[in-house]
Amino acid sequence: IGALAARLFTLHTAFLAATLISAAGVPLVLWLSVEDTTGKLQRLRSKVVIGKFSLTGFLNGFSSGLIVPFLIPFFVLVYSLPKSTMAVYGFISGGLASVALLAAPALERRLGFVRSIAWTRGIGTALLILMPLIRWLPLSLLIYIVTPSLRIAAIPVQQAALSEMVDRDERGRALAANQVARLGASSAGIALTGLMFDASEIALPFFAYGAVMIANIYLYFRFFSSWEAAGATGPAAGAKQAKEP
Repeated sequence: IGALAARLFTLHTAFLAATLISAAGVPLVLWLSVEDTTGKLQRLRSKVVIGKFSLTGFLNGFSSGLIVPFLIPFFVLVYSLPKSTMAVYGFISGGLASVALLAAPALERRLGFVRSIAWTRGIGTALLILMPLIRWLPLSLLIYIVTPSLRIAAIPVQQAALSEMVDRDERGRALAANQVARLGASSAGIALTGLMFDASEIALPFFAYGAVMIANIYLYFRFFSSWEAAGATGPAAGAKQAKEP
């Protein structure tokens, strides 16, 4: 909705509106109830599992930084689409991605954790590699609209698996470590693509994205397929799997 509404604002007023809306959300956090904790920082018992999820999160964030912020400039530069038109397609793409999250339970039942990641992100990766090669606007727009859904559809499945593999009192730190790795790597990816993204090398970020995502999917199989194949659940099972070679 924000992408669509941005068409109604100038550049400066859009930033002002976004700042005010973000600030309005901050007081709502005070209404959240949280479980009381002792506040003691214990030694991580699930550090191997957390390290594996942090590494996959790092690669996922790096690949996201390589390509996601530059998809709209791609259409502006290659197809000369006005920014107001891309706001409409951004609204459609974001809305579809929001709905795609609801598919997570079905993905987990049918495919499981690792294959849900592999299929959704694998198909999305293949489509994004094709985007700078085909140079046909209708198909490029279709790829732009569907790939965010493929990228995030399995995120709830991933978070559920992480929660099962680590001890209950370490889930917050596990999710935080994953996010820190993902966001830090995303910033690095954005900086790198900024150097590559000119008219003569416009396809290079897409190919780099594909290579990183292939490595990421491989690591999911390498790290977590044995845990899933054993039908293991819970922190104890996650710790046992993490110690396996």
